[in-house]
Amino acid sequence: MDELTQQRDDKLTDIHRGQEESACELKAQKLGLNYINLAHVPVERDSLHFIPKEEAERIRAIVILKKGQTLKLGAVEPANEETKQVAERLKSQGFNIEIFMISISSFKKALDEFKFLPSQIKGASTSGEISLEKIEILKKELATFANLKTKLSQVNQTDTSALLEIFLSAALTLEVSDIHVEPQENQTQIRFRLDGVLQDAGTVIKTVYESVLSRIKLLSGLRLNVKDVPQDGRFTIKEDGAEVEVRVSILPGAYGEYIVLRILNPNAIKLNIKDLGFRDYLWQKLEPEIKKPSGIILVTGPTGSGKTTTLYAFLKHLNQPGIKIITLEDPIEYHLQGIDQSQVEPEKGYTFAQGLRSILRQDPNIILVGEIRDEETADVALHAALTGHLVFSTLHTNDAIGAIPRFLDLNAKSQILASALNAAIGQRLVRKLCSSCKAPADGDDVEKIKKNLSDIPENIIPKEITVYKKVGCEKCGGTGYKGRIGIYEVVFVSDSLEKLIATNPSHQDILTEAKKNGFITMFQDGLLRVLEGETTLEEISRVTSSNV
Repeated sequence: MDELTQQRDDKLTDIHRGQEESACELKAQKLGLNYINLAHVPVERDSLHFIPKEEAERIRAIVILKKGQTLKLGAVEPANEETKQVAERLKSQGFNIEIFMISISSFKKALDEFKFLPSQIKGASTSGEISLEKIEILKKELATFANLKTKLSQVNQTDTSALLEIFLSAALTLEVSDIHVEPQENQTQIRFRLDGVLQDAGTVIKTVYESVLSRIKLLSGLRLNVKDVPQDGRFTIKEDGAEVEVRVSILPGAYGEYIVLRILNPNAIKLNIKDLGFRDYLWQKLEPEIKKPSGIILVTGPTGSGKTTTLYAFLKHLNQPGIKIITLEDPIEYHLQGIDQSQVEPEKGYTFAQGLRSILRQDPNIILVGEIRDEETADVALHAALTGHLVFSTLHTNDAIGAIPRFLDLNAKSQILASALNAAIGQRLVRKLCSSCKAPADGDDVEKIKKNLSDIPENIIPKEITVYKKVGCEKCGGTGYKGRIGIYEVVFVSDSLEKLIATNPSHQDILTEAKKNGFITMFQDGLLRVLEGETTLEEISRVTSSNV
């Protein structure tokens, strides 16, 4: 067949299909039914299992989409008695049914999707949760990123459920915080964020990516046929009776939709003060400040620097039967027993400022405001701190010193800030060297490090110095690092600094005054970690952007 003949036949086919759809739509209107053309709306493959293929062929009806507890049923003859019986059966299983009239061509197109549906997925969960029954077996096979890539090359990548199970099992085994699924022109890249750094976890072909995307959307209750706007959702992983929440973010891109899965594993968050990494001398000064009955304590740092973990640890440390603690968060990442937690919903008018005003009417002793972003929230938080409440919050600034100018930029009155502020904490998370494989490094950098520590008390510098380098083994996934620890700097508001704040000082003026009171920078705190053999100079430079 020549090209012209093919083009002519294709055009005739399109005309006939158009006439068929027009007739079907008209018939649906007369019967008062919904109509859908499946030439333009792809069928969600994970919804096909609700009606077995043989039954679907017989009654010419098929489930084309599941959204929450609603099933969208496409039927050539909605009034057919067998179609009605199937609809009633699905209703008895707890689903709401929306019936759409479809053409015979649409039905045939939908039926073709069964050939892409592996048998294993027919019993797959569509309830917003996924069970990892084989995780103990998979843990042995997914101990490193190299093992994960090998596993991906061996598995049948058309088995969407098995593939997603591998990704999630690997994420829990390696203790990663995020899974990034990034479609490119010819393939899709999978990356895991481990200890704050993205690591290559392998690739999948485009068709596999599309199946995984649909499966994730289905689990998360997202709209499967919407591809041009961002969507957010969540689902739950069940593992040995425990539940792990997964927050889903989907963003349109050039070659498809980017997916990020945030793993909110309650076992991964350290809520004990001793686990955070505060040095003894620093904690001895900080603990009295967080135990004061009033005032405001700010934790600063970029996204992913551990601010929420630090604040949760403070709340756990302070939580006692005689104290009422209320939090205002966006979103609530981890649920804390014995603490009232509220989530802001700006689209409904429930902002940080509005929520904070409401919280004050609940008679709290301690308040956590997830983030101070605007002038109104800053003003309410400061006045709460001055009227008998202890307020914790976060700011996006580079360091602890920067919290003061930032507050003043939000039009806070300098005299009020000076009276209300107890302390400002700056922090970063650095990767710890794997204790199983780290090896001694040459000591060339020790003298350079000591020069950068010349202005801190000598008794803080470790007497026994051993600098180590990363190696990599199975226990650390081959990265050379295992776990993270905080490095900190804290500005305590002394009488002299309180007077200085009242004068709208510059960043340098505040730093100079803080140094007089023994202020140690995050960079210096990190260098002490290097001398103690806990991390590397390379890692400290990476997170602080400073060099010796």
